[in-house]
Amino acid sequence: MSAHELHLQANDGHQITGYHWQQPDSKAVILLLHGMTEHAARYRSFAETLNKAGYSVVAPNHRGHGPHIPQQQLGWFAESNGWQKVLGDISLVHSFVTDLYPDIPVILMGHSMGSFLAQAWLLNRPEPVSGTILSGSNFAPRLLLKLGKLVAILENARQGTNGHSKLIDTLSFGSYNNAFKPVRTPFDWLSRDSAEVNKYIEDPLCGFLCTNVMWLDLFNGLLSITSIKALKNIDNRLPFYIFGGSKDPVGQQGKGLKQLANSLSKAGSDSITLEIWPEGRHEMLNETNRQEVVIKLLQWLDQQVQNFRSTEAENHG
Repeated sequence: MSAHELHLQANDGHQITGYHWQQPDSKAVILLLHGMTEHAARYRSFAETLNKAGYSVVAPNHRGHGPHIPQQQLGWFAESNGWQKVLGDISLVHSFVTDLYPDIPVILMGHSMGSFLAQAWLLNRPEPVSGTILSGSNFAPRLLLKLGKLVAILENARQGTNGHSKLIDTLSFGSYNNAFKPVRTPFDWLSRDSAEVNKYIEDPLCGFLCTNVMWLDLFNGLLSITSIKALKNIDNRLPFYIFGGSKDPVGQQGKGLKQLANSLSKAGSDSITLEIWPEGRHEMLNETNRQEVVIKLLQWLDQQVQNFRSTEAENHG
């Protein structure tokens, strides 16, 4: 099924673009948030599989990502309050989704940076969602995040907000390949499927250097969600599906995913499913066993739809 293009305007004039893979008589709609230095169109194959299973998908491009922005704005949220502005964009897309699909569940899904945005968006949010999927996520030590923030502050001072710090890139993405040496490319950590890694490398809208101010936005955003105190602000009835690879450097080889699930549980969440795929790397939807990964994900989604319908029936009974 071909995607409709998404075009919405934020309060500050920013044009939100993205895609809408619409399935008639949808069981639910997935609001999908992509990761850092990639874009929504990469999820086409996954969205089409979801369509076949009866789900619609809406995937916006975050600020500084995707095809409709000047090259110099890649990897740049905003001059100030970028993280908050992206969260505001998610609210706008959520309103679009609920207006279009008023009577079916909305499931929030985020991959990597998108999973952090999803958590930040859920803090104190009145807008209803029926479940959350977190892919390639983490619950990093706060000390590490504070050090990252300090480096970002220093690099902003040294190079300016629009500078591109090789140092930050080396400390983050640059270190991810270390566990996979000898490596074929700088992005072997993404997937065991070399064809998928090649596609990422050949895509001019992937793998670019982010601006110093965006790194600062990210570290501030991560510090705002990476504590049990913060996670207590998420509705504890909300079901979570957390999945990733046991060799994903972003999720500390599965350790960060377990930490995230444990922290949500300590914060009061009572429905958490954790799936760590043996030998899987960062992008489980592009992994060699992606079919198996999607089947498990669909089983969880179908269960949420069933739960939603049961609750609706009880409420109207």
